[in-house]
Amino acid sequence: MHSLFWKLFGAFWVTSLVILAASIFVSFKIADEQAPYSFADPREIDQLLQAILQVDGVEGLEKHIANPGNFPAGQTVYLIDSNGKDFLQRKLPERVYKRARRIWSSASQHRPERNESHRHARRLRQSLLVTDDGQMLLAMPGPAPRGRLGFLLAGSARWAVLGLAAAISLLSFWLLSRSLARPVDRISEAAALLAAGDMTSRVGEGAYTRDEIGQLAEQFDRMALELDQQSRTRLEMFRNIAHELRAPLTRLQIATELLERKPESSAQQLKRVRYEIERIEALASQVLALARAEQLYNSDDSTLIGQTVRQVILDAEFEAGATGVHIEFTEPSDDMLIKG
Repeated sequence: MHSLFWKLFGAFWVTSLVILAASIFVSFKIADEQAPYSFADPREIDQLLQAILQVDGVEGLEKHIANPGNFPAGQTVYLIDSNGKDFLQRKLPERVYKRARRIWSSASQHRPERNESHRHARRLRQSLLVTDDGQMLLAMPGPAPRGRLGFLLAGSARWAVLGLAAAISLLSFWLLSRSLARPVDRISEAAALLAAGDMTSRVGEGAYTRDEIGQLAEQFDRMALELDQQSRTRLEMFRNIAHELRAPLTRLQIATELLERKPESSAQQLKRVRYEIERIEALASQVLALARAEQLYNSDDSTLIGQTVRQVILDAEFEAGATGVHIEFTEPSDDMLIKG
């Protein structure tokens, strides 16, 4: 029965764990994408990158940007050319891409007044990085790209939420699986005892719940009670059969003794012997028919109780006659009819 428990528990818990993990990581991802930017000051980043470019060149710039430790967790800097491509061939986040395209478009198409143009051009020149081959790059902070398993490197908050959800679901599904498997286990144990001959074996009211398994346990106990009653009925029936077989044998013994003591009444006693033999044969036939039947005898035949009582009186009078006892019986005017 432990296999059923582990199947239920494993299926429930693993399914819920997958759903919880997917829901948590998706919700955190959406929250990350919708959260406002809180990156470092772009002017400080521009100054730092300009200094690195002048000292170490393009290779030093690439090494600095490729190292996640140089930026806050989950952040990086993209170097975007006028075509909207990253210098390191990274995929641009949608918001960073749109912002870069807007800046490059403004720089190439906008024709403001002379003073405003001078200020705008100066700000743009401060943000642009010019490589040795004359390529201009726009440095723009943004969220760091994640690889295929990048979510595994995400913040610890989502792992804490997932761990708490996993612990709660573990306890919940453990109790649920136990509540489902335990009554089935008790039914199995009771069935094994019942098969071994213990007719008093029961599942018990503790397993009677309102679900289908509880109803199954209750029906099992009803079946066990019915089998116990049928077993007791059969035992009582066998006792009655033994008594019915013993009675004609006793009368045969009495008739034999009378025949030995009173040979002159041999005709009467032989008649009695033949009658008792016929009774025994009839009882044997009934017992054989009962043994072949699949269920207890159930008939719509009717029996007159007065006739049955009269037969019992005749048998008793024969036995009592050997001791000199006489039996008188007054038959009622209305005979009673018994069906079945």
